[in-house]
Amino acid sequence: MELLLSTHPDIQITEPIVTSAAGNQESGEVVMELLMARDTSTRVHASAVKTAAYFGRRYWFGKLSAKCNKVSIVNEQYQQYLGAAVEGGDQDILKSLLDLGGQPSGTDSSTRDWTLSMVAAQSRNLWALKELGDVPQGALNQPDPPTAWVNDYTSTKLEYDGREIVYQGHDTQCSVIGNRPFPLGNLGLNYFEISILEGPQRWDLSIGFCGGHTLQTTHPGFYLFSSAYFSDGYRKSGSSGWEYYGPSYSTSDVVGCGIDWETERYFFTLNGRKLESIVSTDLRRRIYPVVGFSGRDRIRIRANFGGPFKYDPVLGTL
Repeated sequence: MELLLSTHPDIQITEPIVTSAAGNQESGEVVMELLMARDTSTRVHASAVKTAAYFGRRYWFGKLSAKCNKVSIVNEQYQQYLGAAVEGGDQDILKSLLDLGGQPSGTDSSTRDWTLSMVAAQSRNLWALKELGDVPQGALNQPDPPTAWVNDYTSTKLEYDGREIVYQGHDTQCSVIGNRPFPLGNLGLNYFEISILEGPQRWDLSIGFCGGHTLQTTHPGFYLFSSAYFSDGYRKSGSSGWEYYGPSYSTSDVVGCGIDWETERYFFTLNGRKLESIVSTDLRRRIYPVVGFSGRDRIRIRANFGGPFKYDPVLGTL
């Protein structure tokens, strides 16, 4: 790493770097320490400061924010920084941001109608609700659910058509998330399904959920606050290794993912049959639907975010 830094003095500290480092305990700490120890000419992208807040990394946040233009934080994305700090669960980070004296707009523009109080409730952070007592909250409308995939992947390996994605089989990994997080968790259960129109032969398709900071260059389950059911039947989450979960799936199958907010459990379904539920505190944040692709096979999927579904999330499997 030291050799890489010496030969690439223009390396910037960005959101993907912090996201990757947060998910790799030992090597991530080493990488961030080397980057943050460089001279003051090292550029810190504002998104890196927000990402450190999101993962609750107080030391990183302090070091990175010291190298970042405070005016850009207050003027450009202040509401997003506050929302990230609430989800990250570190009181000192949130207090540091509030002390900057910015003017919150009431809702987080990155996720439309979510107020900071809604984010705090979703994150189970009662102390944040107290800290944010005097912060304007904006309209208290129920946030809209996801309706399509976010079409911001710059590679030609993917083709988008609203709810449908075609992966062209370029033998590289990627993740695509929904355009909005699921609505507030205290309303019960959220669910979506993926119809596999053209499937892979191995583990190269993954379906699941993730938080707001993803790595577009790998599958869900390989970064924090994400989990996925892979097409070879295994499951992986950002906080654990591979586990056999259920049957493999491919062309013509329908895979669902559900989140029960009350019990803090998530589950997957296959062709209308519910599989094992898993308890996870990763759900204490805004959660998005996500799919991942890799390998040489062409893969085509279509999302169903609104129903009717193969599996009835209210009645269960009949």
